[in-house]
Amino acid sequence: MIPVEEKEKMQKRALKNFPSDPMMRDLHFIRELIFALKKKEEEKTYTELGAIARDEFHLLA
Repeated sequence: MIPVEEKEKMQKRALKNFPSDPMMRDLHFIRELIFALKKKEEEKTYTELGAIARDEFHLLA
């Protein structure tokens, strides 16, 4: 799991990059989540990381 503080930083960066486009903001945030998870979970596939990122995204929402 990614710490809440780190996820909040990711969300702020996404908001800064895409202030008027909520869909792009969410996609950018999820992409950052997957990259952060890949660093921690090196042996996981991107399909598995996507499922973890989806759970992380819904926990923050």
